[in-house]
Amino acid sequence: MDDDAGGFDDDFDEDQASDLGDGDGDFQDVDEGDEDAADDFDMDARVGHLSRADIADLSPQEQLQKWHEMLLSAEVDLISELDASSIFFISAESIICDMRLSAEVNEDGQFLRMTFMVEQLLSSIKSCGGVYRIIFFDAFKHVFSMQFEDSLWAFREAFLSHCRSHGIDHEVFSHWYSPEWKEHVSTWRPSLFLLADDGLAVEEDEEEDEEEAEQNAKLRGSFQALMLRCLSYKVHVALLKGLQRRGNRVMAFTLEPDNYDSFIDRNVQGALQPLLEEDADEDEDEEESSVPALVAFKKRGAGK
Repeated sequence: MDDDAGGFDDDFDEDQASDLGDGDGDFQDVDEGDEDAADDFDMDARVGHLSRADIADLSPQEQLQKWHEMLLSAEVDLISELDASSIFFISAESIICDMRLSAEVNEDGQFLRMTFMVEQLLSSIKSCGGVYRIIFFDAFKHVFSMQFEDSLWAFREAFLSHCRSHGIDHEVFSHWYSPEWKEHVSTWRPSLFLLADDGLAVEEDEEEDEEEAEQNAKLRGSFQALMLRCLSYKVHVALLKGLQRRGNRVMAFTLEPDNYDSFIDRNVQGALQPLLEEDADEDEDEEESSVPALVAFKKRGAGK
């Protein structure tokens, strides 16, 4: 990406690909298995004091929200305690969303400021010995358009273009329920996932029809749904909110794999996956639609 496009500097261009070799453990297969056995599993053990009766009549989105409210995180050093010096995965859209929702970046975009913040975050992790791969999910396009200004997705596209042109370790997937993503996680066995856990509050549009409103309601918990699915791989999830560097330590609030709930994950997947796949099909038909926004972003970043 052209340096004038947003200020990503050449210090942020090392190839961080790392082959971990074969592991000796197996990931949990959440798409297969005996669902009846899962239904018989003690609900109290899976979601704290919530019982099956407490959530049986709730929609998948409400179940996800209840699950999220019950989570208890612990602050740890990602480098020494969760082995972030082995490869771990960072959600690109999580970084962008977390920074956009922060007090330091307002609705006007401030893309040069965001560029600096992204570089600072990744540089801090790297200087502490962290080895990461940046993961992009195309399905977040509709989530971004629902919550933010159009130019924020253009920033995401510019960041992806920069990763490609500078050889930064990254991968792109359609969505987190895709078999390609599941296979990638199983092959590389990341030490942790670094994600946002924000629930997106979107103002209702009077012109929005009932079907569109229902779809948007399902998509508002996308980051939490991603977090739940990542826990299914028996790997810790670290939260971007509250992430701090302290000397050579990278401190973050984390969730243990025991927080995973297969019942809720299965319900959320059933509601969300068709929408994510539908959006992916639409994106293929409208691939060129983001070009004007990307050009506008480059001009804005260059101060033209």
